Amino acid sequence: MTPHLEESYNIELNRVAMDTVEFIRRLSLDMKADIPVGAIDAVWINGDNFRNAKEAGFLRDGLMERVPNAELLNETVQQSVAGNPTEDLELPWGNEQFILHYDEAKVDNLPQSF
Repeated sequence: MTPHLEESYNIELNRVAMDTVEFIRRLSLDMKADIPVGAIDAVWINGDNFRNAKEAGFLRDGLMERVPNAELLNETVQQSVAGNPTEDLELPWGNEQFILHYDEAKVDNLPQSF
């Protein structure tokens, strides 16, 4: 995916794996140093870490406006994550879906439930 992003959008993607404590520390240091563009552009966080980052003021609002296909997301799901109002600071993946791909030539009886 990285070459496609770079060729199509001039975006260099560098994925850096880190635990929650580390990315919260980095966001905190950038904020304390009053750095307008910090070291982290995007982060995948769970509900508890979202709440902590939100309370600390680490998240930028207006996210729905900046994501081109955000209107395709489930509006109800976007309102909260793990019981915390998102307030346009996160795009929750909630309402996970299971999609089953199958070959009709090989599968006669599809499962009707999990």
